[in-house]
Amino acid sequence: MLELSIGRWGFHLRLAGLVIHAFLGDLYLRCPGIGELAWNSTGLYTNRLFNKPSPSE
Repeated sequence: MLELSIGRWGFHLRLAGLVIHAFLGDLYLRCPGIGELAWNSTGLYTNRLFNKPSPSE
């Protein structure tokens, strides 16, 4: 599924699980299974996403 919205100050894109928000002074990226990255006037923030291991028999 593809979702795109363009505003006065930036854009928002969503493609499957990939999310990109890019607006004036603000950037947010989320990549499924990898992590999140946010950058704005207060700093750079990252969050790593972990998949739960499959149960072994």
